[in-house]
Amino acid sequence: MSVASVVDVITDSIQLRRCGAELTAPCPLHNGQHLGHFKVSPAKNMYYCFVCGKGGGPVDWLMQYEGLTYPDAIRYLGRKYNIYIDEEQKAPRFAHVKHSEPKPITLPPELPTLTLPLEMVTARRDTTDDTLCNFIRNLPWSETQRARVEKVLEAYAVGHARNGMTIFWQIDHLGNVHTGKMMRYKPDGHRDKESSYAKDWIHSTLARAKRLEYYNPEEQQMRPCLFGLHLIHSKDVKLWDVNIVESEKTALIMAIAHGVDKGLWMATGGMQFLKPEMLKPLFDLGVNITLHPDHDGDQRWRKRMQELGYTYGRDYQVNNWLTEIAWREGVDSPTADCADIVIRQLYDKQRSGTIERLSDIIKRNPAMGKLITTLDLVESGQQ
Repeated sequence: MSVASVVDVITDSIQLRRCGAELTAPCPLHNGQHLGHFKVSPAKNMYYCFVCGKGGGPVDWLMQYEGLTYPDAIRYLGRKYNIYIDEEQKAPRFAHVKHSEPKPITLPPELPTLTLPLEMVTARRDTTDDTLCNFIRNLPWSETQRARVEKVLEAYAVGHARNGMTIFWQIDHLGNVHTGKMMRYKPDGHRDKESSYAKDWIHSTLARAKRLEYYNPEEQQMRPCLFGLHLIHSKDVKLWDVNIVESEKTALIMAIAHGVDKGLWMATGGMQFLKPEMLKPLFDLGVNITLHPDHDGDQRWRKRMQELGYTYGRDYQVNNWLTEIAWREGVDSPTADCADIVIRQLYDKQRSGTIERLSDIIKRNPAMGKLITTLDLVESGQQ
């Protein structure tokens, strides 16, 4: 029955709490004790529990939670929405269903945010053998940009795990370490998605090792924050400009490419983490927020921000100059982000400089030009 609202039907039985664009509650289908596992989406008109795996629409809820049969569920919705059901059979259990008095539940208190000791960050700061960091170091930066490389890696507290993964520490504007996102990269700077162990989290490794002195899932809750948020109080940065990208690697490369001229660069770590609680510190501090979507992500970012209740032009801006104007069809990837464009421009400039140097050599020594042509070196330099 398409007219039925899953939120209306579920709130006939339990209380829901707002969680961004969705609603949540301890899962009543398996007597859950924690918020966040059971989600109700008004936009999709569906509910789902990430623990017990049960989900569906209004009819599924009545069958799973109230124990109604499919015909009884249809009759319930017909009566609730004043829709005539053309059949004579009465629902034997229909009278037992409560229609407007929600079943009282006690919502558990929210768990305190996980805070890890700063020593974990400092103990993993040596990135000499880190694959991603070395890729970034070896890019053809200008002299000015190259002078920023180590400063940026240090400022963002990039770390290196013993298993070879890069650690992107999430440290908030108050200096609290929330967790660390661990990623495995190839020498070419791309994520090693083929590896069976390509992504992990510091708090997950602590949970698996049962290091309860650092992280107890029953007593603490990991709440992600923007990568680079701790830099918001840096004195030599324009606090009124914050640029947000999706990838941590992109934030690092853009910070090296532009320095602080364009403000701070921060990363969400993925569209799924873009939530009001992640952006709240920025709005509280009154900074200007500019989103930098991927080439194919402009509408997706705008839609997400609209779902979260933010207004373009008032709450945030969008800058897609690199991924739209500077993007080159047939050269750049359809999913390229601003860092991909910057890297391509760096290599374009390097090739251009090489060709100019060859031309200068040929002018001063024509015999060298004949040798280069004979050995096909000019064409090789242009590749």
